[in-house]
Amino acid sequence: MNIDWIAVEYSAAALQAWAIGQDGQVLAQLTTQKAAHAEAQDLLNLIDPWLASIDPANPVNIIACGIVAPQTDYTPAPCRPLATSVRAIPITDPRATLHVTSSISQHKPADVILGEEAQIAGFQAKFPNFDGVICLTGWHSKWVHVSAGEI
Repeated sequence: MNIDWIAVEYSAAALQAWAIGQDGQVLAQLTTQKAAHAEAQDLLNLIDPWLASIDPANPVNIIACGIVAPQTDYTPAPCRPLATSVRAIPITDPRATLHVTSSISQHKPADVILGEEAQIAGFQAKFPNFDGVICLTGWHSKWVHVSAGEI
């Protein structure tokens, strides 16, 4: 399997990972039900079969969103979904580098999105001129107004 990068979502329901090829296609998916307060080592354990083919001299990038680590910095809305800060999280495996997107907050009414920013960015990639409301279903569904490319 020729993995270009790995997408990860930590949610209250699951820890999910997708191996993405150079053409943007999903090559494989792994899921575990242990997710709440998951640590980086839980992720490394989950994707270890994928890392077997990775050369440490050319580590694969892992882009993670959701409840990856304690959130201390939120990007306030309005903002572009992935114009949020991305920070590196140290991990023990030289075959991968872990990058985490910051979540987005709304002042009034007070709310946050933890990972949904990546779903919105994916939607915008497919429908770049969309202006309206997106319903993101899940454990805690979110209704997100998108206008001019911003949340």
